[in-house]
Amino acid sequence: MDISLFLAQVFGLYFILAGTAILIRPSSTMELMQFFSNRNAVFVSGFIALIVGVPLVLLHNIWDGSWRVIITVLVWLTFLKGVVRIIMPELVASWADALVSYSRLMRHMLWVLVIAGIYLMYLGFEWSL
Repeated sequence: MDISLFLAQVFGLYFILAGTAILIRPSSTMELMQFFSNRNAVFVSGFIALIVGVPLVLLHNIWDGSWRVIITVLVWLTFLKGVVRIIMPELVASWADALVSYSRLMRHMLWVLVIAGIYLMYLGFEWSL
């Protein structure tokens, strides 16, 4: 299987499941933001994102102008998320702290995540047939 198709399926399924789970449990959104307002939690999650992001960047760095660029951008965002969380955990924690008061914005962002996941699942499974 093509790595781009596999990653479209992985990111798509993750976005749908994570976004839907948080939408179904609105209190979990606030709990998640409160968790990430802790500098230590941000720091540790940065290493996890980096462990995932580094191999993904090495495996998928395709800038060919096709839909695969979407996957490449997601891969790089995963890597950069890890770097930013490790280098500037206080900044990320302050962002999470600020987002707690914007629950409507968070819901909209989650819906965008779910829709993006549906699109990625479509790409991943449509092209693999």
